[in-house]
Amino acid sequence: MTVAATSDEYSRLERYADQEALKTIEHDLLGLHILDPAMGSAHFLVAAGQLLTNFIVETLNMTEWVNSSISSDPLMWKRRVVERCLYGVDLNPLAHELAKLALWLSSASVGKPLTFLDHHLKVGNSLYGVPFNRLSMLPTTNNARKQDLFQEIREQTIRAVVEKLGGITGIDSDHIDDVKYKGEVNRSVIDFTQRLRDIAHVWLGTLFGLQNSNGQPLDEQEYQQLLEEVTRNYTTESWEMYVNSRYVLREARNLAAPEEKCFFHWELEFPDAVVDGRCQFDVIIANPPYVGTQPNKAIMSLFETAKCGDLYAWILEQALHFLDNRSRLGMIVPLSLMFSRSFTSLRKLLLSSDLHLGLSSYDNIPDGLFNGGKISDNTNKENSQRTTIVFAWATPGRTRVETTDLLRWRHEDRDVLFDRIHFADTTIFCSKENFPRIGNDLLASFWAKLKNTRRALSDLCIEVLSETQRPDPNAIFLTVPRATRYFISATPGPMSRNKVLSLVFRDKDDMDLARVILNSNIFYWYWRSFGDGFLLNVEVVSSLPVPDKPDCEYINLAARLDTVLEECTTYKMFRGERIPNYNFNRRMDILLDIDAWIIRHIAPDLNLPRDIFAQYKSNSFLRPLDLSATLGAEVEEISVVGE
Repeated sequence: MTVAATSDEYSRLERYADQEALKTIEHDLLGLHILDPAMGSAHFLVAAGQLLTNFIVETLNMTEWVNSSISSDPLMWKRRVVERCLYGVDLNPLAHELAKLALWLSSASVGKPLTFLDHHLKVGNSLYGVPFNRLSMLPTTNNARKQDLFQEIREQTIRAVVEKLGGITGIDSDHIDDVKYKGEVNRSVIDFTQRLRDIAHVWLGTLFGLQNSNGQPLDEQEYQQLLEEVTRNYTTESWEMYVNSRYVLREARNLAAPEEKCFFHWELEFPDAVVDGRCQFDVIIANPPYVGTQPNKAIMSLFETAKCGDLYAWILEQALHFLDNRSRLGMIVPLSLMFSRSFTSLRKLLLSSDLHLGLSSYDNIPDGLFNGGKISDNTNKENSQRTTIVFAWATPGRTRVETTDLLRWRHEDRDVLFDRIHFADTTIFCSKENFPRIGNDLLASFWAKLKNTRRALSDLCIEVLSETQRPDPNAIFLTVPRATRYFISATPGPMSRNKVLSLVFRDKDDMDLARVILNSNIFYWYWRSFGDGFLLNVEVVSSLPVPDKPDCEYINLAARLDTVLEECTTYKMFRGERIPNYNFNRRMDILLDIDAWIIRHIAPDLNLPRDIFAQYKSNSFLRPLDLSATLGAEVEEISVVGE
């Protein structure tokens, strides 16, 4: 016999469920550490705080009953999220102040003081910090110690300051006295960690030429003496007296100051995020600065990607060090991550770091991620930055890379852009030289077959000449304009324009085969997948795989291109001269026949749609080209022939 629960039992169950929900929120949600290592004015942190707040409030409102003892006031939870979960760093003091202002405005509550943010939003150079586990000896010392004698004081310091920081995160900022108290706690934490901070300044300062009072580089013996002093039981005041008596410590502080190098030692600045001796964050989000610069000695010592010569590569590497097995990273970086020679070491690092990578790539025409749309159909103004969004999380013992196509879209499609993205597993195609932009599973299979051919286009050529060279006028050659958007053309003979590649051949047969392949939609797709998506270069053209044993149909296809050359010619005025362009997209029927011929030789078993490669010439992956007239005419012709 079933007995119904009494109202008291229901009430106890409801209270139990409420308490479990609160425990989950307190431990799992308010315990999250969310970092932006280049926060600017905190746009990403504000958005992250809002998302987390929404999730907390929605969780509390999932029950069918009302509990008056548990508040679901969004502002109350927003203030807790802002104070406990969000971490940010920026080199620019003005950006730091704007970031605080943005988070204050997003969490302001009538009758309550502004939230306390100084413990988690800081001014500093994200790149100039000492890894805690390297403090036991100078970076210039070659002999590694068997035991880290400095480990115990580091661990004791972290434990002590984390306990102190509980005074900030353990209470709400409901009254001005609460905020004042938190300020006092934060200052005491800074004072307590000052000895470690000073020795870290010395360590890093040696990479900037820090010298002792004799004008000589600091040696290991002098450094070890400083380490011994750090382990002594100094008060705050007595340590300051000691610093004032030591030239090296004073100079290190000067070098580390905000107006100089602005050192930022992560484990000391964010001790409540330290796990197993290093900072670890649950979520890392950033749009780092894209600034090319020469690496100095400090960068060369601290970063495997130093030779990339760009701030975004170093910030991405730094972020990887903050991941644990549950962390998630999301970062917007330039498209150069995917193909540029300068970023070989960054791709190598990503492939060797046991990560699951999701890489979505975005063109800048007709729309770009960082603008409000094209000004007109004939300009790319305001659309200069092409980007890749990097998602990453740890997968110990294995690496997986998923990529998208190099995506184009129209401004009016922005609201649905991210809902329609498709990734393909391209792990086996990724190398330190290139991450392909392939987001179609069928075409990943096609590429697996195509890349296994034994010949490349360079095997057909005597030479491939860059734009600084021109072939002998009597030679057999093709001219290929480098500047590319929606079509690529390869035509016999010279062309009176700059920025062209010239491919020289032994005979007309080899030229015709190359010409057919280069004018195909398949080559256009290949260039979008493996080139830079802007200009053709010698490497991309030369490395294009070609069918091993082609039948003679390519001769007829080349002849068909000849017959429509005039029909497909357009002109553009340049310095008073009419410069021809050859746009064979005007005869898509021929290009589709070329694609079909190549597919027949490479992957007849894949049953690829006839227009699959042509669709990569659309100005939006969300708006397929309308090839119904061309395809319909072909179907009609086949039907007539069949009759």
